[in-house]
Amino acid sequence: MRNLHTICAVITVYLFFFCCFFPSAAHSEAQKVIRVAGDNNFPPFEYLSDSGVYTGFNVDIMNAISIETGIRFEYYPMPWNEAVQAMRSGKVDAIQGMKYNQEREEFYDFSAPYFTSSQGIFVLKDNMYIRKIEDLKGRKVAVQKRRCCKRSIK
Repeated sequence: MRNLHTICAVITVYLFFFCCFFPSAAHSEAQKVIRVAGDNNFPPFEYLSDSGVYTGFNVDIMNAISIETGIRFEYYPMPWNEAVQAMRSGKVDAIQGMKYNQEREEFYDFSAPYFTSSQGIFVLKDNMYIRKIEDLKGRKVAVQKRRCCKRSIK
C-alpha cells in the first residue's frame, strides 16, 4: 500500500511539473499574434482617425473576436492595393473587410460574411433617360478606383 502512495505522489509531482513547464497547445495558440492588414481610408469600416488611431466597424469586429478568443491582432493600416500585396507576400496573415468574388477565391480563404451590402447607381432626379441598368450602355459611370463594383458594372 505504501508503494501505491509513493507512486501516486511521484506521478502527481511529475504531472504538476509537466503542466507548468509545457503549456498546452491551445494556450500557446491563444498567445499567437495575427498580423491583419486593412484599408487606412475606408470609413466607416476601417480608417485612421484624426488622432491617428486605426478604427472602424471592421476593427471593432476584430477586437471583439480578440476579447472572446484571446487571440491578439496587430493592425497594419495601409492603402488597399498595398494591403493586398502585403497579404500575397506574407507580410501579413489576414486582410479585413475584403469583399468576396470568384477571382479572389483563387488566392484567399474567406470567413463567413459578417456584413452584407448592396450597391446602387444614382442619377439626378430630373434625368429621364436612365431608368434601368441597360440605359447606361455607352455612357460614363463614375466608380471608386480599384473597387470590385467596377467589374460588375462593365
